[in-house]
Amino acid sequence: MKHLKIIAAMAAFSVCIPASSLASDANDETLVREAISNYVNAFYKTDPELAKKSVWDKVAKHGYWHTKAGEAYSGPHFMSYEQLLKVAANVYAEHPPKADAPQVITVFEVNDKTASAKLEADWGVDYIHLTNFDGHWKIVNVLWQAYPEPPIDDEAAHSED
Repeated sequence: MKHLKIIAAMAAFSVCIPASSLASDANDETLVREAISNYVNAFYKTDPELAKKSVWDKVAKHGYWHTKAGEAYSGPHFMSYEQLLKVAANVYAEHPPKADAPQVITVFEVNDKTASAKLEADWGVDYIHLTNFDGHWKIVNVLWQAYPEPPIDDEAAHSED
């Protein structure tokens, strides 16, 4: 009798989950990946229109970079939506990224309204939060840093002199 109650409860629970929500998870993950791909390609292809498709106009982007090789990080620096579009239009205009520039997207989680992911790109690592605006995934937060650089070995640097 106890087993029948458990089976009945499991059956009732499975009926409560709409099939459309299960099917949309895979589609939503695809749309999240597409939004992040648009974002990175906005920079790689110097095409701010791609960023407009996938970045919320109130985005908060904070990051750290190295001013010179071997130096400590500088930051955090804030970038507004307008600044992001300007950088996208200019950063690779004169020196396009290499053909094998990284574009590795790792999606951590996709819910019905929020998602989180990681992007490994030419400039470093971005941790990204997205939200679903009526079926359109938009990036709302980016926390990034340049790739860690190994510290300069003072002895090795002086031995070459």
